[in-house]
Amino acid sequence: MLNLFVVVTVHDLAGNVYLTDLPQATVIPINNLQDVTAPAPLETLELYDRPNDDGSALLLDFELSNESDVASYEVYAATWSFDAVGMGSTGPATPVAVLSRLPELPLTIEIVAGDTPVIAGQEIWAVVVVRDTAGNAQEINLASVSAQSVDDGVDDLGGYLSEIEDVVLSWNSEKNILVEWTHSTDSSVRGYRVYISNSDFSTNSEADFVAEVKASNSFLITPNNYDPLVNTSAWYIAVTPFDDLFEREEVDAMMLDVFGKDTSNSDGGEESTNENEFSSLLTTPNLLAAGLLIIALLLLVAIVRSRGGQRSRDQTLELQEATWGIQDDGWGDVGVPAPPPMASKAVPAVDSNQGSNVNAAAQPIGNQDLYGRPAYQPAQPVMQPAQNNALLNDLAGPTSPQLPQASIDTSFLDDLL
Repeated sequence: MLNLFVVVTVHDLAGNVYLTDLPQATVIPINNLQDVTAPAPLETLELYDRPNDDGSALLLDFELSNESDVASYEVYAATWSFDAVGMGSTGPATPVAVLSRLPELPLTIEIVAGDTPVIAGQEIWAVVVVRDTAGNAQEINLASVSAQSVDDGVDDLGGYLSEIEDVVLSWNSEKNILVEWTHSTDSSVRGYRVYISNSDFSTNSEADFVAEVKASNSFLITPNNYDPLVNTSAWYIAVTPFDDLFEREEVDAMMLDVFGKDTSNSDGGEESTNENEFSSLLTTPNLLAAGLLIIALLLLVAIVRSRGGQRSRDQTLELQEATWGIQDDGWGDVGVPAPPPMASKAVPAVDSNQGSNVNAAAQPIGNQDLYGRPAYQPAQPVMQPAQNNALLNDLAGPTSPQLPQASIDTSFLDDLL
């Protein structure tokens, strides 16, 4: 066999480069089309219980093969003991997992041969088969390990991971959903997974998985990566963190309403949305309009109060005028002084004889009508003064002669009776 040595040089923009003391790699070319030698089986395996769970899984770890042409690692697990795999062997014929030549370990085993789930207290056996690029693998005389899972009474395996906060949802280009959140402060978090559903959900198993994000704190959901996405339906979206072992299962999904409907997309963001709406009203034109409205109201109140006071004073003056005769004409004005009285001339005395003659001459005229005939004189009634004889007798005394008392006619009473 021919050994090949490989080095790599690095050049900058000016052409500078190191050409001495370079690290090198050695490789032996192999004709994989004619390779019939299988990689050596693994000897160091470790199968153990997954901590802080409900006993539904085991963890498998192993050392990688030193072979240079390793293509994959096949993991077989079953509820019985075995040291060989494939058709006609004592072990299962189908692997529960196929890993790349550089796998992420440890591997979580939840299902074993026959689609049997791992149950707490049940012993599980596992083996690993190394397969090269030519398809060669040793499937007999394999090293196996066994272990039992333990129920720790924990439902949410990733419950120790902090919940993702400040998740904000918004429509983008009318048909896409932009999901944004705040990075987790937990150094063990390796990334985030985005879940979506058209109904509310509390665990990620109740929703559809969309994508896994490791470096960014935002993701754009489009019809290309999620076919059922439409803007005429409300959507519930959650973001969960995960570390090397587990993912947080319990979530608090946020709602994004249909496109064009102005509602808050989450309970946590409702207060901030209301504050933003109130702040948007505090603009200069709105404040000026509010000030003018307040001034107009104050003027209106002043006018109403002044009219009410004038009406009250008018009523008071009317009452005084009706009671005391006070006139409001020229009320409060300075009066014009009255002119001095004129000197009166003495009336000449009339002779009594002359007056008698005038009366005597007027009497014949008053007793005649227009044609000189005597005027009709109606009979004048004679008034008899009323006299109380009983009162006069009391005032005169006992020695004075007594006046006769008027008798009262009571004959009308007999007619009535």
